Amino acid sequence: MDQDDSNVPNSNPSSQGLREGASRLDSAEFPDDPLPSSSFLDSLLRDDVTFSYTSTFSSNYTMSNRIGAGRVLGNLYSKAGLSLEKGLTNLAVRTGVGDYAKFVSDAVEGMFKSEDPRKHEKACKILLRFASSHDAEIQLRAFVEIERVFVEFPAKVNLSFQNVFQRRNEISDTVTFMWKRAGVEYNVEWLSHYKLSSRCLSHSKSFIDATAQLDPVTRNSVEFPCFEGLFQSCMQRCY
Repeated sequence: MDQDDSNVPNSNPSSQGLREGASRLDSAEFPDDPLPSSSFLDSLLRDDVTFSYTSTFSSNYTMSNRIGAGRVLGNLYSKAGLSLEKGLTNLAVRTGVGDYAKFVSDAVEGMFKSEDPRKHEKACKILLRFASSHDAEIQLRAFVEIERVFVEFPAKVNLSFQNVFQRRNEISDTVTFMWKRAGVEYNVEWLSHYKLSSRCLSHSKSFIDATAQLDPVTRNSVEFPCFEGLFQSCMQRCY
């Protein structure tokens, strides 16, 4: 992965941590799960790490100060928050959410720029892990990132997500449906990006499939017949 130092702050110790993280990620191997822990991003894919800490959207289902199930769930989420530092390592804590989110975005982009399908699928797994977080802000960042990579690398991203879901024996629509949790009040921005990213991942996404066929990376010709599938999918959406 190409990591431009200009994209990482260099006026504080956190920039060194980001560069070290990028170096570890670039040199990491990418076999099937379970992945090695040489990179802190690999820990995102480990089943024994919880990334669902206290939601910024309070509800009766997760309030720690209520007697009953709400208190139990709230305490569980609070304890899960303690594992965040373990799962993401001290790097995420030192650099802050903004710098860390940008680094993850750059890392995912670098994976899709490569020609290694294993890196493409690894990026998809990381995005899916973030999208399933119990923190709505983290979910929103993941939704936006999913939309972005679908636009920039339609063919690679489309195929890679399909492969990931197939290997996991999962239906994409079921997975995305679980991202929206009962009892949580989401704002308009979250709902908009949730719907858009879910549509990108949907099992029935003729428009996305047709767009992937027009990926200039995989096609040497953009003659008019190449757009036929895209036009047909647009007509289906209209009716």
